[in-house]
Amino acid sequence: MSHIQFTRDSRVELAILLNARKNQTQCAKILGMHRVSVCNEIKNNKDSDGIYRGGHANKKALKRRKKAKEKFKKLVVNKELRAYVIRKTKIFWSPEQIAGRLKKIHKKTVICHETIYSFIYEERKDLVFCLRHQ
Repeated sequence: MSHIQFTRDSRVELAILLNARKNQTQCAKILGMHRVSVCNEIKNNKDSDGIYRGGHANKKALKRRKKAKEKFKKLVVNKELRAYVIRKTKIFWSPEQIAGRLKKIHKKTVICHETIYSFIYEERKDLVFCLRHQ
């Protein structure tokens, strides 16, 4: 059986099936997923009262996924790097220049220009005016 991730619709469908008193094995067959995947989904995303609700489960899963990704965002975690990028952006260095200078200083790629662009557009919208092609 191939790996299929849960979507909002499949979570809602799982909640309906559980409400209809289907067990986890039956739910897995109907959804076309592995029984363990269904079990983990219910365990990880049920509400504090022990009831699995599709909409709430989806919000919980998305929140957990976003939090997990944050530790890999270098500019969120590394304060010195973030300060350097902000300082150089404010004096109108391009993200390519910033990434290139860091690579030259450290003799290896520290951060790529795409990460800097993502940081500016997602976290520091006030710096967009400092970019050459706003």
